[in-house]
Amino acid sequence: MMIVTSGQQYTDIDALACAVAYAELLRFEGKKAEAILPGPLNHSVSPTVRSWDFSFSSEGAAEGDQYVIVDVSNPASFARFVKKENIVEIFDHHYGFEEEWQDALGENCHIETIGACATLVWEEIIRRGYASACSKSSARLLLTAIISNTLNFGAHISNERDRRAYEQLHDMADVAPDWTARYFAEQEQYVLQNVPAAIQGDTKIAMIPGFEEGVVVGQMELWDSGAFLKAHMNIIKKTLEGYGHAHWIMCLPSVGEGKTYFYTESPDLYSLFGKILNIGFDNGLAVAPELWLRKEIRKKLLEI
Repeated sequence: MMIVTSGQQYTDIDALACAVAYAELLRFEGKKAEAILPGPLNHSVSPTVRSWDFSFSSEGAAEGDQYVIVDVSNPASFARFVKKENIVEIFDHHYGFEEEWQDALGENCHIETIGACATLVWEEIIRRGYASACSKSSARLLLTAIISNTLNFGAHISNERDRRAYEQLHDMADVAPDWTARYFAEQEQYVLQNVPAAIQGDTKIAMIPGFEEGVVVGQMELWDSGAFLKAHMNIIKKTLEGYGHAHWIMCLPSVGEGKTYFYTESPDLYSLFGKILNIGFDNGLAVAPELWLRKEIRKKLLEI
C-alpha cells in the first residue's frame, strides 16, 4: 500500500488537498493508495470544504507500507506511524530539509520555494498525464489550498506557478465567484467558535538561533486580523503562554488589509523581528505593511 500522509500535530488545507489529490493520482496509475492523516483538521479547512465529497483515514498504516510525504519535510513533524526508510517521495514548500531529502530521494524529492504545496502536486498530476481525470473534489481542494497558502496571492512566497495552477484548476473546481472571500470569512467564523483550539491548531515550536528552547509561533490567516487581535489579545497570550516556553509570538496575516499583525511580550523578539522585518513594537504590538507567513519569516531568520 502507498500511504500519502503529512504531519502528526494537525492537518491544514494544503496537507489535506495534497494527500487526497496525490492518492487519487496513484490510484489512477493502478496503485493501491490511501490518504491517511492523523492530525485533526484545523481552522483552514472551513465548513464548506468539509462538506465536499472526498475521503481520507486517520489511521490504518501497516508494516511494509510505503510513504509519500506532503506539505512537511521535517522528520520530527511526520505522522508517528511513518518509517523513514520506507519514504519513497516527498512534496513540500517549507525550508530547512531540502538537502537531506535530495540526497535520500533524488528526483523523488520535490521541495521548492513556492506558495503552496498544492501547486507542486498539481504540476505533478499534469506531468503524469492525469489532469483531465482529476475529480472535482480534488480540484476544489487544490484550488482552495493555493488561495489559502498564498494569502490570495499576496504572500511573498507566491509566484506565477501558483497563479497558473489556480487558473488551470478554476474551471474544473466549479466554485462560486465569491469563493475566496467566503472561504476566509468561513475560517474566521469557525475560529470564533473556539479561539484557543484554533490557535493551537496552527502553532509550532520554531528553533531560532539564540533561543535554546525554541520560540512558540502561532499563526492565523484571517480576512480582518486587526479586529480579531483587538478582541482576543488576552486569549492569544494565555494560549501561547500555555506551551511553557519563555518566548512566544503570534503572527496574524490580514488578507483583506494586505498587512500582518504581530503580538508578543518578549523584548528579545521585539528586537529580532524588528530587525528582519523592519517593524517597531509598541506595547507588544507591531504591524508590517505587507503579508508575511511563518515559513517566510523562518527563511529570513535562517539567512541572518
